[in-house]
Amino acid sequence: MAKNQQAQKTITETKDNLLDSIFDRMENSYHIPKAQITSVLRETAFKDEKVASDSEMISLLSVADKYKLDPFIREIYAFRNKKGVLTNIIGIDGWIKIMNNRLTFKGFKLEEAENFITVGKSKPCPEWMEIHIFDSDRDHPIIIREYLDECYNGGKFSSDPWDTHTKRFLRWKTLAQGVRVAYGVNEVIDKDEAERIDIGIVGEQGVDLETPDTAEQLPADTEAIPEAPQEQQEPPAPQPEPAKEETKPPDDQTDQLRKNAASTGAPAPRKKETVEQVEAEMSVQEEPPEDQPDTSPPQSPKQKKEIPDFF
Repeated sequence: MAKNQQAQKTITETKDNLLDSIFDRMENSYHIPKAQITSVLRETAFKDEKVASDSEMISLLSVADKYKLDPFIREIYAFRNKKGVLTNIIGIDGWIKIMNNRLTFKGFKLEEAENFITVGKSKPCPEWMEIHIFDSDRDHPIIIREYLDECYNGGKFSSDPWDTHTKRFLRWKTLAQGVRVAYGVNEVIDKDEAERIDIGIVGEQGVDLETPDTAEQLPADTEAIPEAPQEQQEPPAPQPEPAKEETKPPDDQTDQLRKNAASTGAPAPRKKETVEQVEAEMSVQEEPPEDQPDTSPPQSPKQKKEIPDFF
């Protein structure tokens, strides 16, 4: 019990020391009496959150000190969503200041699409805008493109700025995302992301917390595109087995075999007989009988070659 109390006392003293150190720097920078800094912050950076703990105040002021942002003119301010999470938000002036404070920053340019579209209740606006940030530490410019149909966050109020100043808000959104990527600003978010957190669409760093139906995410005048039905593949039809063809001799070969059979006295081959069968019958007819004497003439002396007997 005593150890827990001692640890809690140490944490409290650490927070007080951090706040005193931050307040000392703010007093020197903004010439505001140290005793009045807390009350002034509650009317500016914490205007929407009157009750902020010391830890939450330290979190915001530490980020403000790191990037040299002025919380009194809301270059950075606090926002608590419906889930009770206090988030640090940088306004457009804060993003521009972060970019200009970089010693290696060499300028930027904005490009936009030629075709204009409308989303929800927005005014006609380029389909996308693109920022090119030039830095002496990089061989190539940092290029970030933002699309209106993804960034549009209007239609919530009767005079929503996304509806009345669509092109300006898309330009600011593009610039903020470009600075974040170019210079690694990840401790804070912009106002649009904070509002989406408040309605439970995206997480603190722009990651989806919930996945509502596509039709709910689209604006009122945009219809969801139905998914194309998947084609069912029919099983291949069985192929019939090839018919066995009988081997038949050509007509001219059959006629020749018939003529040869007639000259030898053998029966003529039938149409269904194969060449092999006909040739077999002809060979049988041409063989002479075994008991028939050999009538072949004797070989002449020239044909007979005598081999002398040397032994």
